[in-house]
Amino acid sequence: MGTAVALNAEIVVMGANGGSQVWLTNDDVRDSDPVWSPDGTRIAFARGGTDVIDTPAKAGSSGSEIYAMNADGTGVTRLTHNQVADASPAWQPVAVP
Repeated sequence: MGTAVALNAEIVVMGANGGSQVWLTNDDVRDSDPVWSPDGTRIAFARGGTDVIDTPAKAGSSGSEIYAMNADGTGVTRLTHNQVADASPAWQPVAVP
């Protein structure tokens, strides 16, 4: 498993040596805070909000939201939808009764 990083407001997976870069996102909004699922099959991340110079990523945006996608960048799913910015997702174990 490589390292997931936010680069130029997009998410890129690469080998530990920085080689074999694969861009998983490529859109006009900021994608940041990527974190691998415990089993390595999914990546949760924040999308939207502001960019590094603190300007709105998209007019009318209410802030960033949390998304998840497959490790290959497919199957992007929005997980939150509210009026405040969501960031820094973290995977949590599921409690089994």
